[in-house]
Amino acid sequence: MADDLIKFADDINDAIKAFPKETKKFMKEEGRKLRKQMRARARRTIGRKTGNYLKGFQVGRKIYKWGDADYNLRVYNGSPHAHLLEYGHRMLTHAGKMVGYVTGYHIVEHAGKAFEPEYLDDINNNLVDFILEELGE
Repeated sequence: MADDLIKFADDINDAIKAFPKETKKFMKEEGRKLRKQMRARARRTIGRKTGNYLKGFQVGRKIYKWGDADYNLRVYNGSPHAHLLEYGHRMLTHAGKMVGYVTGYHIVEHAGKAFEPEYLDDINNNLVDFILEELGE
């Protein structure tokens, strides 16, 4: 039973490699969904206008190989002040004296974790079904 599942998983991975165009299209689609969720979470979490922070969420153009995975796509915030809202920062006076600390919101991290089940569900429902249809014909 376990050997059959491992063989099936290997077959799916081989099929994904056999259809790189469709796989890349699927990854771009999922990246856009994640970006949309990040923006919505930022709007909910921060709750006020933050300059160009909401406009700064981007989906990377290049799909690259990193680690074990053959296909990776970056979704990030390219605003110059994004790291301050994401990870927090010290509040300083003009003289350099620390007067407080602003805690980070960790929007990218939380949105990524919340998106993971939806991503896995999309893989099972959309990508695997497409590949099985193509292999069946």
